[in-house]
Formats: sequence, C-alpha cells, structure tokens
Amino acid sequence: MSNVSGVHDVIVYNGKQKALTDQRLSVIGFKTPSGKVDPTHADYDANYKRPDARCVSIPRITISCVPQVVQDAMLAALEDLQDSVIRKIVVAAIDEGKNVITIMDAQINHEAIAEFAKLEAANGKLNKELIEDFFDENLGDKLTLALADAMKYDSSRPDAAKEKQIADAVTNYKNVFKTLAAPKAGMSPKIAFQMQKALVLCENKEDRVYKALSAKITAHLEQKDPELIGL
Repeated sequence: MSNVSGVHDVIVYNGKQKALTDQRLSVIGFKTPSGKVDPTHADYDANYKRPDARCVSIPRITISCVPQVVQDAMLAALEDLQDSVIRKIVVAAIDEGKNVITIMDAQINHEAIAEFAKLEAANGKLNKELIEDFFDENLGDKLTLALADAMKYDSSRPDAAKEKQIADAVTNYKNVFKTLAAPKAGMSPKIAFQMQKALVLCENKEDRVYKALSAKITAHLEQKDPELIGL
C-alpha cells in the first residue's frame, strides 16, 4: 500500500489490512445518502451503488511538545485533518471514475494539512459581510472596467444609461457572490462559469475568501444536470 518513494496506494478496505511498519492506516468509509434510495426524493437514483470503503497506509505524523496531554490532542487533531484531506482526494478520484488511486507525500504533509485547514476555516466562516468587503476591495473596480470594455463603453463620451447598466451589472455580480455565504448555496454551472470569470480578476489569489469562493464555484461547475425523460 505504500513505499519509500513517497507514493501511497489507495486500495479497497476489507477490514483486515494493517498499516506498514512505522505507518498508520487511514480508512475512508462511505454512507448511503438517504435521498439516493428514496424513490420519492429528488436525488433518487435506482442505479446508485455506495462506493467501497478505501484505505491507505501512510507515514505517521510526528510532533513534539509538552505537556504530553497537549501533544496527544494535537496529534489526534492533525491526523483527523489528514484523514479529511485523504477523503477529499479519494472522493474526487472516485467521482472521476479512476480505478487506480495514489496519494503523494506532498498532498498530505504538514503544509498540505495547514492549507486544507485554512480553506475549511474560510468556508466555515464565510458570511455576506465578509464577501461584500472582499468584493469591494478586490473585484468591484476591476469588474466595472471589464464590463465597460465588454460593452464597448467609451468613457470619453459619457452615457448615463450605459453607466447605470454597468453599475447594475456589478451589483448583480456582488449579490450572487453573497449567496455563496449559504452552506448549501445553489448555482447552475452556467452562472458558476460567469462567476469564475469574474473572480479571476482578483489579483490577490492567496486571500482566504478568494480561495473559499473559488472552491465553491468550482464545485458548482462540476455539477451535472440530471437526466430527465422528455415529456
């Protein structure tokens, strides 16, 4: 399941696997969403099959601090975060239909865990006010210029109607961004594509709000429309 090269193989878990020497076993289990097996639910899928549990043997995290009780608590928390990182990698690979899944050390090291934790914290604390402040500081002016250019507006020839149209469009973008504060915000892939084009205008791509919004928009871009039988 693992080797010294820093590449770790993810395999189907049968309850009997054990971690390799000086490593720990990370196990990823899956639950069946109730909506998938409920014929009355909008998410019902007669062909749904719960993914098999997976596992991977990975190097143990090592930390050193005192007292021991703090070290134990911190180590447990880091391992939980690392397991969450692994789950995200595995779920993404399964969604892509991959049969062979491997994890690199660089994907689960301290830096990767810290980055994941920052993104999770940003996602958990997103609110409309935070998004509005981010938009006003990083996107408002750039989006105004981009829209003016797209509409071929010549600022040397003032046009109140066009200026209002641009200002209204910027406000609409801001309002849609603010809807992403909701934990289960809904957005069609078509709208998500437009929002992504607007978001990339932000120059500070290390901003935690940028990263959180980018992750949410990407998730909406990857959604697929349900296949419905025509009436």
